[in-house]
This record gives sequence, structure tokens and C-alpha cells, in this order.
Amino acid sequence: MRVVLLLLFVFTLQGSRLLAQNNTSQFYLYEDSSSRYNAQQIAELYRKHSIKQAPAKGKNISFTRSVYWLVYENPSARPADSMLLYIGHHHINRIHFYFVTDSSIQKQWVTGDYYPFRQRPIEATGFYFPINRKGIYLAEIDKRNESLQLSYRLTDIKQALQEESRTKTVLFLFTGMLL
Repeated sequence: MRVVLLLLFVFTLQGSRLLAQNNTSQFYLYEDSSSRYNAQQIAELYRKHSIKQAPAKGKNISFTRSVYWLVYENPSARPADSMLLYIGHHHINRIHFYFVTDSSIQKQWVTGDYYPFRQRPIEATGFYFPINRKGIYLAEIDKRNESLQLSYRLTDIKQALQEESRTKTVLFLFTGMLL
């Protein structure tokens, strides 16, 4: 039993170290308390510098009645699947993910805990979105009338797979201990 608890402690420390990486990317976060804004309006607010920079390590919003918009501007084009945007917690109800150019807004993904698993861009327990084009990416995050602990960071596919394997290992350890 002590060995299992020690392994669990080690996995937890390694996972929290990944979450606390020094992320130099700038994210912006907007609280839409009316839940009426659309992607075009949010993109316009961002261009007018009316959206505040998000905390570097995420935000514990707690109980909310609002929709949150996460904004990330990718400064350069990248090879496909070379960079992913992770948005957590794993139990976010709905995420609508958009790509914004000067002339258009494209809805790329609709996913979340309320949707079938196959709707996730990367088949993983976390929400990972490919970032490869130069431009603005918007994520409409809806967990209204529940508690929201929001984290976000850029990662690559290798790091994402490593983190997913750690998460699944801890989950299997807990499941096995309960059975």
C-alpha cells in the first residue's frame, strides 16, 4: 500500500510540474457574463485591446454563470501538429474553437464533456487543439452553473502523449484500488 501511495505521489508531482511550466506565451481571457457574445465580437474586442491578459498558470474561477473566451495569437505558421493548445479541466461542458483571419472566422471544433469523444481534435482525455496557422485562435469555454478550474498552455504532441499516459496511469491506479 505504501508503494502505491508513493507512486501516486511521484506521478502527482510530475504532473503538477508540467502544469506549472514557465509559459512565455500570452493568453487573454474574457468573461462574458451575458453569454451573448460571438466569436466576431470577441475578435473585435481583442483587436481593440479590450481583453485582459490571462494569468500565466490558469485561473480558478470557481462557480460561474458566465462563458469565458480564451484568446491566443499565434505569431507564425508551423508544421501541422507541431504545436497544440491544451485547455483544461477535462470536464468542461462545451468548447467552441475558432480560427480568425483578417477576413473571416472559421469554427474549427465543437467539443467538450457533453459531446461524443470522437469530436475531440486529438483523441485524448484532455482537450488539445492543433495550432499551426499564423493568426488568432479563440476558445469559447462554457461551464455555466458549475465550478470551473481553467488551465491552458502550449505543448507539443510528445509532451501531450506523456501527460496523457501519466493521467491514465493515475486513473487506473485509483480505479484498481477501488475495485
